[in-house]
Amino acid sequence: MVLNKIYNGAENLGLGLQIGGRYFFTDRFGINLQFGGGNVTSGGKIGITYKL
Repeated sequence: MVLNKIYNGAENLGLGLQIGGRYFFTDRFGINLQFGGGNVTSGGKIGITYKL
């Protein structure tokens, strides 16, 4: 779990929370998913992971 803090000047502070995971089909190839919420992050991401 990752907590994001973004500082945008003296008065603005945005917080968001992200959670995600990675699943490997083989020793080198997998997918990753990430979901977020709050006032800074929203939506989700999906990607491919490859270990060299």
